[in-house]
Amino acid sequence: MDNTIAAPAEDKGYDSWRAKDDMRTLIESNKIKKDVTRMKHVKRAAKEEMAQITAIKALAA
Repeated sequence: MDNTIAAPAEDKGYDSWRAKDDMRTLIESNKIKKDVTRMKHVKRAAKEEMAQITAIKALAA
């Protein structure tokens, strides 16, 4: 059995650091989705952000 790791194909758009960071982000997002309290806080923060955007739009009009 050959235990060597094949070199990845050349991909000019591939950024190893970015891909690994994105992977960690996805793993963390799955943990957050499963945590009722954290999701409750996420939804609250989203509502607050939406209210701020609505207020800014009203001022700009």
